[in-house]
Amino acid sequence: MESFTILQEDLLLSNLYLFGIMNEQWHLAINRKQSGPHSREELKTILQSINLDGSDVKVWLPSMPEWVHPASVDGLLSSDSPLPIPSSDGVESSEFNPYAPPQTVAALEEPLAELGNHRFEVMKCLSVGWAITKANLGQLLLFLVVMIGISIFVALPFEIAIAVLGGEFTSQEPLVQDGPAAILTVVSGLVQQLVGVFLGLGAIRFQLNHLRRSTPAISDLFTGGPHFLNAVIAYILFALAVVIGLVLLIIPGIYIMIRLAPHQILVVDRRMGPIEALKASWSITQGNVLSLIGLGLMGLLIVLGGTLALLVGLIWAIPTVYLAWVAAYHTMAYGEASLSQHEG
Repeated sequence: MESFTILQEDLLLSNLYLFGIMNEQWHLAINRKQSGPHSREELKTILQSINLDGSDVKVWLPSMPEWVHPASVDGLLSSDSPLPIPSSDGVESSEFNPYAPPQTVAALEEPLAELGNHRFEVMKCLSVGWAITKANLGQLLLFLVVMIGISIFVALPFEIAIAVLGGEFTSQEPLVQDGPAAILTVVSGLVQQLVGVFLGLGAIRFQLNHLRRSTPAISDLFTGGPHFLNAVIAYILFALAVVIGLVLLIIPGIYIMIRLAPHQILVVDRRMGPIEALKASWSITQGNVLSLIGLGLMGLLIVLGGTLALLVGLIWAIPTVYLAWVAAYHTMAYGEASLSQHEG
């Protein structure tokens, strides 16, 4: 009987062992920039492509008390795959808290620099946007296609329902009066606006990751959830402020629109609340109104040129203009030195 009990315990431990191997969620930090979660095999593949001697590399698993060097975990740098054994070797300084929840690539580490108020050069930002577009055109286009595809997928059922209610598919009278179709049109517009805000937040994260060379991914498109409510409230307040300004002889509305334009980027980049993001936007754009107008006009000309080039030019124009806008934000917030990695 005792032998049978021991056998049961061994089988239970074996099952727990295998379950742990199959459900590991590894996080990786290379020079303090984190990514994950990764499976063990994914992590091993990444580690094989890294110069472990020339980089500050740490790994972490939720069952481990601290971040450790991969060499201290049995099996990560070999074909073996035992469960990790927590180690006290290679403990980071207090600035890199091993007990803090790791950040994913999509949740980019908040910049250490404080927000400032710096001037930016229009041509410099366009040059940065062009350089990133040239180097990453395939991924940028794929991201744009996925984003447009999702927008169409959301809008199409509403459009079909509105057409059916309006009798557009037949020569008969409408199935219902204009009231329900009109209500559905309003609902459709609202849903598409909300989806647009959500996807826009993901696009901001994707562009920031490109600008900072922090492993951008198509999955960035779906990272807007934590910022969604703040972004929606900020957008509503922004729209109200612009409408009030437009009522006051139009020019004040345009000025307000320019000064508050970066608020959505701030919601994502600095994880700000609605009011805080609008205030920060007003702060960083001070003294940059003419440059922002110039960037807007140059962007319009670039898109127009892309349109005239048999629409093919839009493949280059659209990502260049969007990235130039993010580069302008980054310069206003953190200074021109923050774009130095894209020089040349």
